[in-house]
Amino acid sequence: MMLIFWTIVIITFFIISLRVNSCNCKPKENYAICNKCGESIEEEYNYCPSCKTQIKKQCDNCGMKISTNWRHCPYCDN
Repeated sequence: MMLIFWTIVIITFFIISLRVNSCNCKPKENYAICNKCGESIEEEYNYCPSCKTQIKKQCDNCGMKISTNWRHCPYCDN
């Protein structure tokens, strides 16, 4: 009886692991994650359309769009 139980458990685990590992999902390209709500948004957005949080700002020195999380601009090192 225990042999049948463990056989079923092992087979079930094997089938589940095959299904989980067989995902051919590719991460979304050109997408970012909103820091506030976690929504997946397009990289070129300046504001999250879901919660209206500012995602990018304009560098005061060179005018390039940069993340609001960055302390220095990677384009002009301001």
